[in-house]
Amino acid sequence: MQIKLLTLMLFTIVNCQICIAVSLTSHRIFLDKEHRTESFVIFNRQLQAENCQLSLQDYRFDKAGNMGKVIVNNNGVLPKNSVKNLVRFSPKKFEIKGGASQTVRFSLRRKANALASEYLSYLSINCGKSFAKQTDRGLIALSPRLVHKVPIVARTGKLSAKINFSEIHLDNEGKLAFKLNRSGSRSIYGVLEIINQTNDKRVNYLQGVSVYVPSDYRKFDFALPEDIDVNTLRIRFTEDKKYGGNLSITTDINL
Repeated sequence: MQIKLLTLMLFTIVNCQICIAVSLTSHRIFLDKEHRTESFVIFNRQLQAENCQLSLQDYRFDKAGNMGKVIVNNNGVLPKNSVKNLVRFSPKKFEIKGGASQTVRFSLRRKANALASEYLSYLSINCGKSFAKQTDRGLIALSPRLVHKVPIVARTGKLSAKINFSEIHLDNEGKLAFKLNRSGSRSIYGVLEIINQTNDKRVNYLQGVSVYVPSDYRKFDFALPEDIDVNTLRIRFTEDKKYGGNLSITTDINL
């Protein structure tokens, strides 16, 4: 039992060290004809060097905005909305010394007669270091890894989207629940806020909210203060202009 507890403690310590080892200056990359280049910095906050490998991966999304399993390429055939043929990035493999950083740069390729469309893939950032562990059978090389996944969104023309809220209600736990609906030819990305109508102050909020094509909606629920009247609140979604959107919608709650 003591051996199992010690093993669990060591595993937890190693994983906690990995979690704080690598950090990013951005968790989303957006490219279009007006913003053809972008970059972010990976920091190694540990004393030891980190070896990193970067690659692009594609995922399926259902209508409710849930991410599925990674799509395995079939004989080199890519999903229609993959950025792999549109976006270049470098470097793909590197070592970051302890306390140092590495800049990764992205560029959108120019394609003649490209149809207006949106493309989405995820950049897998796989970083870690190797060390040896003594066992009864000798030394075993271990490589604890931390994988970040950063969405890469590329647009090749002017696209549009529409948004609205629906199914607003209080659930069985007293949380404010609703759907954020998306339609059109592009994704949406921004912040969701629950606002007090009397003083326009936030009651609750969630940043980094996205609904990607082909998803139609996402469901949300927000905890509320116990003494607040839900009908004095409003829901607001505002797109982040930095990532190619300027939509905003506000709905007063009336239950």
